[in-house]
Amino acid sequence: MVVKMGHRGAKGYAPENTIESFKKAIDLGVDYIELDVHLTRDHHLVVHHDYKFGRTAFGCGKIRKMTVDEINQVRIKENDEPIPHLSEVLDQFRRQVKFNIEVKSKRGVEKLCRLIKSRKMQREVMISSNHVGVLLRMKKKIPEIETGLLHRAISNKFLAALFAFFSVLFFPFHRHVILYQAKRCKADCVHPAFHLATKSFVKKMQDKGYKVNVWGARSRYVLKLLKKRNVDGIITDYPDRI
Repeated sequence: MVVKMGHRGAKGYAPENTIESFKKAIDLGVDYIELDVHLTRDHHLVVHHDYKFGRTAFGCGKIRKMTVDEINQVRIKENDEPIPHLSEVLDQFRRQVKFNIEVKSKRGVEKLCRLIKSRKMQREVMISSNHVGVLLRMKKKIPEIETGLLHRAISNKFLAALFAFFSVLFFPFHRHVILYQAKRCKADCVHPAFHLATKSFVKKMQDKGYKVNVWGARSRYVLKLLKKRNVDGIITDYPDRI
């Protein structure tokens, strides 16, 4: 049975990384909600995808240079919600769903570990990152926590398409890089973009002992194809389509 993970909650139906989006994902029957965290200047973990405000929220400034009081004044454009604190999200939804937390930078690992340990949520949280060092540090501090090596994402659509093209073109080499990095950071899972999740790649990674959780797919056709390829999990904006 494929594991359903709601991307930034249920991004296809509600503003991403908001309480509304997380509730919608749970209503749609996800096993995990995927979300992104950043550390503020005064060492609070907040839930937001971009490293600065402007695209989805009113306000400007880089999160790492702002205090939590300043961030509490920021509102999401679509629904006027405040920026969620990670502690609040974990406390509100922990008995309803598990969490796939993407660590967006190398800052905040210590704080995140303390947060997870204090709530005894080591078995309820998966940590994802494209930073090998982040995953290594998480494993060192919480050996039992599940970690996933994330295939690098690019926000610019043109660059993302270009990167996808070359990833596929040089895939025989690229998949060896992914395997090398997964071994290096002692990951439990790999999280490739859907265009890399060929049947042979999925089987190869699973044979090596890794779970394969794929992200980026939206259409019912591609989601159905990924299930036929026996991926372990799918991270998508539309979890009800899985």
